[in-house]
Amino acid sequence: MIFVKDYRMRRTKDNTQIVIINPHFILGGTDTYFYRMFKWLRKHEYDSSLFLFENSSYDKSFLNQLIELGVKVYFNIPCFKRSDEGKPSRIKLNLDKSKEIFFIYARFEDFLIAKKIETVNKEYKFTHFCYMLHPEALNPGTSQIRKQVIKKMWENNYINIMDKECYNSFLNKNEISNRDDSLALFPIGIDIPEVCPVKEKNRSIFRILSILRFDFPFKAYIFGLIDTFSNLFIHYPNIRLTIIGWGEGKKEINDYISALPMKAQKMIELLGPIDYIELDKYILKSDLYVGIGTTVLEAIKNGIPAIPVRDFSYECLTSGFFYEMPYVIHEDGYYEIKQYLEDVLNMSSAEYKCLIENCYLKLVANYKLDSIMTRILNISNKTGITITDKQMKTIMLRRHLSELKRIVFRKENYSWVKQSYEENN
Repeated sequence: MIFVKDYRMRRTKDNTQIVIINPHFILGGTDTYFYRMFKWLRKHEYDSSLFLFENSSYDKSFLNQLIELGVKVYFNIPCFKRSDEGKPSRIKLNLDKSKEIFFIYARFEDFLIAKKIETVNKEYKFTHFCYMLHPEALNPGTSQIRKQVIKKMWENNYINIMDKECYNSFLNKNEISNRDDSLALFPIGIDIPEVCPVKEKNRSIFRILSILRFDFPFKAYIFGLIDTFSNLFIHYPNIRLTIIGWGEGKKEINDYISALPMKAQKMIELLGPIDYIELDKYILKSDLYVGIGTTVLEAIKNGIPAIPVRDFSYECLTSGFFYEMPYVIHEDGYYEIKQYLEDVLNMSSAEYKCLIENCYLKLVANYKLDSIMTRILNISNKTGITITDKQMKTIMLRRHLSELKRIVFRKENYSWVKQSYEENN
């Protein structure tokens, strides 16, 4: 992967205002990443706004932190409905007309809303940055119109992608030509301290941490991690597991832990949602992080080694330590996590420090927020994209039908995968 370190910043706080469109503002990976982006933008004095929908869910404390940064939050963005496809066209902006509006969003649906807003606000200049942060985010499904629009977005530099896994998924599902991936790839950015915060290995109590939304089967790795911990506890009685989580699947996690031997149960700490600014405190108390998404990066920046794991699996599988495979979600080359956990447990203090340093160096090389934001703000769209009302209506109708099918499939598939896993364990 190639990064150009020194860009001449074409967009500045004097000529650009940033608008991020998002369907919610909770403690998920995309939302916490957008928070870090806003923090960087406000540090550099960019006018910044968050557009939420009329009925968006949000974490009040988390949103207040954003407002305290000086970000303007708008709740009046109408969401598309099957019966009212043109609804966002009524949004008239009241922003600084002398500054270009730089849209950032992570979903195809948000692109449609941004285009509707652009259509009725022709007095502004717009640039679009569609940030693909999930392998399924720009899946065209069976819609040929949607596929055609996504192809236009790609050809005109609207779409930029988190990592190679998302990149390959995008190319395969949309059946479109390759683009120079050194230019198309924009890894998740994070603030990184100048010096690696190396800590001593804790030999009395060794704490494993995982932070997640209880969204299954997407983040079902936690069941495998609990199983692995319970088995390891027999041989390593000084280990502990802390799980910080929230979401609809909490009861299943509680029930699963309750089925473990009592001694293992007592060594698992299950906490509810924590304020984003409080997460570092819990990370610093841990000795090893296991999970997916941006929390992997948060752990490493705090001097905690991390093992990223596979999504959509009830087993806890990995491709290695972060420095070996520096991705926040692994797509192939899986191994059971047990051996990696034992390797860390048996490391000397010097080996443990070396593991921390290796993870830190890989983080600096690939995820430095300052470099990523500078690259983002230098993006240019080639030409505008026009979508007719008829195309918009067709896309949204197909989208609602596909969403209904997806919900049904995920529920059926989730039940089948869960049953299969339980029968084999």
